[in-house]
Amino acid sequence: MNNSGTYDTSWSNVFITVIFLFVFLLIIIGNTLALFVIYRRKSLQDSAGVALATLAIADLLTSIPLLGSIIIFWIDDVEYVNPLACRILAFMSFYPFTIILLNTAWITFDRCFAVYDPFKYNRLITVKTVICLLGISWVLLLVWCMMPLLSLGHGFGNYSYISYTHSCWVDVGNYEQNGMFLLITYSVVLALVIVVVVSYTILLIKAKRVLRRIPVPCPIIQDIPAIATAVPSSKSVKTTLIVVGASLMCILPAVIIIYTTIISHHLISAPIVYNLFCFWTFYIDAALNPFIFGFSHKTFRHGYRKLYRHFVSKLTTSRRRIHPDTSTVITSPYTYRHKVNDVASFAHDCSTIVNSNFCNE
Repeated sequence: MNNSGTYDTSWSNVFITVIFLFVFLLIIIGNTLALFVIYRRKSLQDSAGVALATLAIADLLTSIPLLGSIIIFWIDDVEYVNPLACRILAFMSFYPFTIILLNTAWITFDRCFAVYDPFKYNRLITVKTVICLLGISWVLLLVWCMMPLLSLGHGFGNYSYISYTHSCWVDVGNYEQNGMFLLITYSVVLALVIVVVVSYTILLIKAKRVLRRIPVPCPIIQDIPAIATAVPSSKSVKTTLIVVGASLMCILPAVIIIYTTIISHHLISAPIVYNLFCFWTFYIDAALNPFIFGFSHKTFRHGYRKLYRHFVSKLTTSRRRIHPDTSTVITSPYTYRHKVNDVASFAHDCSTIVNSNFCNE
């Protein structure tokens, strides 16, 4: 019985590890491709594109240290991690996680503003404005996320290794050590989620009305640059609706569970619930975002297709260099003889034309 139990446990660990690795590679490859497409496509380098790019960067910055360390801790079944290394690793994971939440709220508000009042949005919101606002927010989040690194006590947080999640994070079950930090952090997160829900609802209601009221394909409107640039793109609205909707489905359960745990001052469910709804939903969202971009946005889809064709052409070219076509080698004497005859006839025609010109002179 013990041997069979050990055998089943080892196979389950292998299966879970394979899933971890698959999601990890999917996050890295997908978000890297999304960033590359945004970089190469000028039409995506607007205020919404900047927000989507920062979201992809935050997904990478969170998933690489957090999911990478979880894979190592899961394989080795780690029970203790060096406190200093764990604090640094937790900070590297927690800080981009807060950026993801902020960017999700900003993307929803940005598209909602663009649909609700496109003319005012076109005057106020530019790429430089978005970069400045996001930069200031990133600095403020950096200062706040460094609080647990200082170990100030009095509930202001401490990064530590959490055995039931196999990760370095802020333990939501330890209210005495992390209560004040978690309460303030997730109160802000809850406020951001409310902003996302309200903006998402307004966006759903106003999107069809505004896009029908001002038809973009009309030639008269296309001749007026101010109106054409003020009209929000239906592609960006559609992409925002899908991306934010998926993020809400993934983030909202985690916020509810963690906020309820903070209020209760103890864990309210089994560790697998925290793993599933607080971490795995986030990993799935980070892995799906680039593919949502590709399926819902035509420019992203064309960029992915162009990258795929470029990769396939490079691969086939390298194979042709390694394995040359033998049929061209066999027929080369025949083709060479005909090319010589063609060159000779062409030279004869040229000499005839020159001689006729001299005779005419």
